[in-house]
Amino acid sequence: MRPTTAIALAATVQLMEHIQQHYASGRGADEFVVDMLADLQHFCDSHSLSFAELERRSSDYYRAECAVRNGTVSTPARSQPTPLRPAGAAGNASQ
Repeated sequence: MRPTTAIALAATVQLMEHIQQHYASGRGADEFVVDMLADLQHFCDSHSLSFAELERRSSDYYRAECAVRNGTVSTPARSQPTPLRPAGAAGNASQ
């Protein structure tokens, strides 16, 4: 394993542990999802990213992954990543 891969893996594990601790407060699964989505919107705002555009792209990925899992297509239908535009750019509402 390359050092950068090991560092990324360790950071991911640390992030997942933080997420589990932060959100595991006995609330229901729906509140967990709502809280995470709100935090993602804050992240997008602070990095001038369009949450709406990224949510649309993630939905496309989700449908492609479901199709592969269900055997309706043989390979993921992911397109090449589209460059992100700042949230203020035309056609990119952040919410």
